[in-house]
Amino acid sequence: NSDKAGVGGSEVARRPILPVELNGVSVSVNGSAAGLYFVGDTPAEGINFVMPIGLGNSVATVVVNNRGTTYRGFVQIVSAQPDIFTTTNDAGGTAVACNVTNTAVSGCMTGPFKVLSTNSSGTEVATVLELHVTGTRLAAPAETKVSFVNGSTTIDVTPSFVRPNTNMFGYDLITLTLPASLAGAAPIDYKVIVTVTKGSVV
Repeated sequence: NSDKAGVGGSEVARRPILPVELNGVSVSVNGSAAGLYFVGDTPAEGINFVMPIGLGNSVATVVVNNRGTTYRGFVQIVSAQPDIFTTTNDAGGTAVACNVTNTAVSGCMTGPFKVLSTNSSGTEVATVLELHVTGTRLAAPAETKVSFVNGSTTIDVTPSFVRPNTNMFGYDLITLTLPASLAGAAPIDYKVIVTVTKGSVV
């Protein structure tokens, strides 16, 4: 066997959006098929899949079928479970964020970021960032908080948009404007935390 990556992810160009079987492996949650991004050939590499849409808050049953051999487990389903993509796809990486202030520029303009950037008309304005996350699909901006933490200093920002990345099913995008209070005489390495509060549940 070998590693197998799924083809797809676009919510508008493909049906189904992602394959539901790779290398003879499938995953279901409460009986609903999960779209697969990756199936590794060793347990350490794991399986990358997207939770089916429409699951209510509960303890759900997960079934992995590996060529007829099934493995069962449980997972807690909650309204939102934010996680930030990083440059390493793991701990120790830098948050995946793009400067999208200048809408005439395509692609991801990566950091380091300044609190002011030039927009498409050449005017210097507050920098607009797009943060690449998962687990916020059903969250509203008012329910979402992005915190920039440096030592004992925490600066909270309410985003302007929280939306699905329709090119990568299961991925989400948070758009926010950097406040002037994040500026420093030298570059500051902030930790970034995304919090979603649905009612009284965080």
